[in-house]
Order: sequence, then structure tokens, then C-alpha cells
Amino acid sequence: NNLQDFALNGLRNLEVLNFSRNNLTGVKSWSDHDLEHLHTLDLRRNLIKAINEHSLDRYPNLTKLILTGNLISHIPEGTFKVVPNLKHLNLGRNLLTSIEEGTLKGLSKLSQAAFHHNQISYVDFFAFIGNSHLKSLQLQGNQITVFEADLLSNLPRLMFFNISYNQLENIADHSFKRNADLRVLDLSFNKIENFHEDSFKGLASLEVFNASNNHLAELNKYMFKDFSALRLLDLSANRLTYVENKLFEYSPRMEYLNLSRNAIAEIEHNIFEDFRKLRILDLSHNRLIEDAFLWPIMNLHQLNMSHNSFARINTSLLEGIEQVDLFHNPWSCQFLVLELMKQTKNVRYGKNYVVQTKDNILNTQGIECTDERGKLRDIVVVETPAKAEYSSSEFHRYKLLHEAQSPDTRPIQDNFDTKSTILWLMSGAFIVFGAFKLIQLILRHSEHQSEKWRLAQHAAAVTDDSCGVNKLNPRGQLRSANTYSTAMPNNWPTATTTAFRNLAGICRWRRMWVGLQLEFNGDRDFTDGIDVDAELENHGVATEGGPKRAVPKRGPQ
Repeated sequence: NNLQDFALNGLRNLEVLNFSRNNLTGVKSWSDHDLEHLHTLDLRRNLIKAINEHSLDRYPNLTKLILTGNLISHIPEGTFKVVPNLKHLNLGRNLLTSIEEGTLKGLSKLSQAAFHHNQISYVDFFAFIGNSHLKSLQLQGNQITVFEADLLSNLPRLMFFNISYNQLENIADHSFKRNADLRVLDLSFNKIENFHEDSFKGLASLEVFNASNNHLAELNKYMFKDFSALRLLDLSANRLTYVENKLFEYSPRMEYLNLSRNAIAEIEHNIFEDFRKLRILDLSHNRLIEDAFLWPIMNLHQLNMSHNSFARINTSLLEGIEQVDLFHNPWSCQFLVLELMKQTKNVRYGKNYVVQTKDNILNTQGIECTDERGKLRDIVVVETPAKAEYSSSEFHRYKLLHEAQSPDTRPIQDNFDTKSTILWLMSGAFIVFGAFKLIQLILRHSEHQSEKWRLAQHAAAVTDDSCGVNKLNPRGQLRSANTYSTAMPNNWPTATTTAFRNLAGICRWRRMWVGLQLEFNGDRDFTDGIDVDAELENHGVATEGGPKRAVPKRGPQ
């Protein structure tokens, strides 16, 4: 912790001096002559509390100064005038509270300046005047609340800017309009709620943009309109709920996109349509339930959709992806078992769900899923050696273990699924319909027979009793009146015989009339084979032309 004032005398060719991790309390020349060849001075992790313009006057060609991890709270104006060739200045992890206008005065060749993890709450608007060659500026881990619109306007060559872990709430329009060479911009871990349309105007060369861990609730797609060279975008750990269509259409070169740890429930289906170079996509820890947005993704190497709300997913959309992580989703057991049986190597549904023997099943957590009754299950894959009776590809057996909400491990009884229930209901409906039709046919037949009997009774009633046809024959038909003419004795008088024959003719007419009625009603048996036209001619009734019609006589039924 104590070096003599001239401890470095005689070391004229010294190039690198490292006094780090000592207890030095100040910076001195430690020589009575200039150390012209010294280009690197490392004083990190000491107890240095102050530095001034005389501290470095013996190091005129110094290009790299490291003062990280000391107790410096203030840097007087002009301190670095004596080291005009300084290119790398590291003042991180000190106690600085501001960067004043003259803090970096005289450092026209400075290319890297680090003020990270101090207590800086204010940066003067003119703090970087004269530092036009600055390429890297680190302000992360401070207490900066306001970012002036033209704060970086004097740094046209700036390529790396880190202002993460501060208290920023807003980025003004045109804040980077003169930083066309900026490649990396880190705004993470602030309190930014939204970006304006022109907040990043002019950043045509930006390749890496990190705005994670802010309070962003929505994004304006026009804020990215100058991000044509963007390759990495991190918007994780914000409050996004929706990703609109064509949000990233101005960044076709994007290779890495992180939207994890938001509250995204929906992503437009063609948002990745123009992403031909996208390699890594992280959508974990969101609320996604649909996978339609995956269809245009072609050359993806890694996809992380763990901790979402997927019950099932179209795995055909994942075939061309090298690695897919789907841990901790509320899977349907039916879907999960089928997918595990496919043994898809590029898709991972969880960890520690494969066991070698049955004895380890109860000691394995498995993959959680929900069965058809809404109960939680754990699926464990038992890896068994291949057997001759099984195909070579079949080496997994799956078991549904204990319910997550109950210690009951009794086997689950088979239940009818939805398809079986529908088939049984349809079969029952067909049986009932067939029985109804059969009963209907039987009733119609019975009614028809009853109607025939009724008509027969009616025919018998209208026939005169003197004709002898008031009774039915054994076939249920009217008895023939021919018996009156055939049964007369030969010795009867001629008048008597003629009377009986007239009576027989009248009865034959009546019987023929009844038979015709019954014939038109659908029963031809009652005419008993009588030639109706012949009978009419025999009794003097003229008939119209045409063939004579004989009514057939049916035999016994």
C-alpha cells in the first residue's frame, strides 16, 4: 500500500505496469523521468479515492488506463489532458455521481469509455464534446433517469452503447439520428413503457437490440423501420400480450428473437413469413395456445415454447427444427402418449421422465398431463430391452401414474370414449326404428283382413234371403245360388220350374253385383269364376264392344 516516490526510476522501456489488487490510495508517477514506452497501466481494485492532472504526467504515451473497482467519486476537469493518446479508459465500479462537461476533455483519440456500475444520475449534454472517435460507451448500472435526445450527437463513430440497469422511462424521438454506425444498443432493465415511432430513426446499421426487462405493453411496427441490418432482438420480460402482423417485416436478416417471459396469448399466423434467416426463437413463459404461426418458419435451429398453455400441438410443423423444447405445458394425456410413442428425437417434452426399470417409477416425477376427466396425471416412460416378439422400434411402455391430487394409485377402469358412445346410440336408434316399422306393417295387415271380413258381412246382408245366399260358405264367401236351378226335381211342373229358374236368375244377378263390388274393393274370390259379360247377354243386357272379361276364380287359400 506504499510505494516509494521513485520506485520506477530507470525503467525507461517499461510498457505494461500492473498494480492491481493492492491497497494503493493514490496515483503517482513513481519516477523522476517520463516512462515514454508505457502504454498500459492497470490499477484496478485498489483504494484510490482521487485522481488529478498530475497523477499521470509521467505517462505521455499511455493508451490504456484501468481504474475499475476503486473509490473515486470525482474527476476534475483536465485530468486526462496529459495523456492525449489514451484510447481505453475504464472507470467502472467507482463512486462517480456525474459525468461533467470537462471530464473527458482532451481525449480526442478515446475509443472506449466505461463508467458502468457507479452512482451516476446526471450526464452533461456536452460531456462528450471532443470525443468524436469514441466507439464504445458503457453507462450500465447507474441511476440515470433522463436520456437527452442529442446526448450522443457528438459521437458519430459510436458502435456500442450500453445504458442498461438504469431508471430510464422514455427514449425521445431522434435520440440516435447521428449514430449511423451504431451496431449494439442495450436498453435492458429500465422502466421504459413505450417506444415512439422515431425513437430509433437513423439506426440503419444496428445489429443487436436489447430492450428486455422493461415495462413495454405494446410495440409499434414502425419503430423498427430502420432496423434493416438487425440480427438479434431481445424483448423478453416485458408486458406484451399480442404480437401484431408484420411487426418485424423491416428486419429480414434477423437470426435471434427472444419474446419470452411476456403475457403473449396470440401471435399472427404470418408474422414470421419473411424470416428466412431466423435460427433461434424463444417464446417460453407466455400464454400461447395456438401454433398456426409456426407454418412459415423454415430454417429454425432452436425453438423454445416451454411454460405456455398448449394442450396439443401440430408436430408436423416442428419436423424441420433441430431442437424444440416444450417443457411444462398442460398437455392432454391422449396427445402426449401418442407423441411419446413416436420417439421424436428433436422434440423434448420434459426432463427425467425415462426410467430403466419399473422399480423407479414411483421415484420419478414424469411429465404432467390432463386426462379426459380433467384430472392430472404423470406419464413415465419405461425403457425396456427389445424383445423378439416386438418390432425393433417398439421399446417404450407408458403408464399413467397416480393422480396429482390424490394418492390413489388403483388402475383406471376403461371407459367408453366419445366415438363408441355415438356408435351405440346410432345402433339403438336403428333397432327402435326397425321395430316401429314392423309393428306398423302388422297393424296394416290386421286392418286389411278386418275390412275384408266387414265387406263380406255387408254383402251377405244385402242379398235377399229367398236367394239362399244369406250364409257364407266355408271359405268365407257367399254361397252360390246355382243350387236352386240344379237341385230341382225333374217331375216338377213346368210353371214351377220356370218360377224357380227366374228366382235363380235374380239371385245370380244379385250375387254377380255383390261380386263386382267386392272385386273393385280388391277381392275377386266372391265372383266365383263367373263370366260377367256372358251373364249379362244371357239376361238380355247389351254389352259394349271388346273382349269378354272372365273373372278368375281363386282356389282355396
